[in-house]
Amino acid sequence: MAAYLYDRLVTEDEYRQRVRRHRPSSLLPLIAAAAARFSTPERPQPWLKSPSMKYTPWTLVDAARLCLDYGTEYQRSEVTERDLLEILAAYSSLKEPTLYGTDEPTVRLRDFMMRPGGEQAAWQAPEFNSLARAAALYLHTPFPAHRQPHRMVPGWDTELFGCPLPEYVGTAQLL
Repeated sequence: MAAYLYDRLVTEDEYRQRVRRHRPSSLLPLIAAAAARFSTPERPQPWLKSPSMKYTPWTLVDAARLCLDYGTEYQRSEVTERDLLEILAAYSSLKEPTLYGTDEPTVRLRDFMMRPGGEQAAWQAPEFNSLARAAALYLHTPFPAHRQPHRMVPGWDTELFGCPLPEYVGTAQLL
């Protein structure tokens, strides 16, 4: 199957109408089933094995959002797997209005990055717990009274990282 089902850019309105063709009572369970199939935590990024790599968490969420916002049961068809793939492909082909605006290129780039950043950042691996654990272990866990560290003396983190460990962890989390 071709990776691109649309050979052109798709407008927001066209994408919305593509979702609205189907009953929410038919589309939402199919989206939920696809999310369960391609979002298992045991494998990293299982959506990479989905048809045409279109079943990303953010595309499924957006299709469900549109279905809930604009969907209707009245005079709509049942959805098939192919229909869902076409909906997700339409999302992937959305014409980003900020890229074709008249603003400066840096403003257009910033505005463009807001959408994928907002959609995809939530699905990245949650590293906060791992980073917070490092700070807790190395800064807030006292050594036993009978053991004195030879390497982890005051200022070890600044010497190693070039900044205190909390700043290093905060920067790593931001990146």
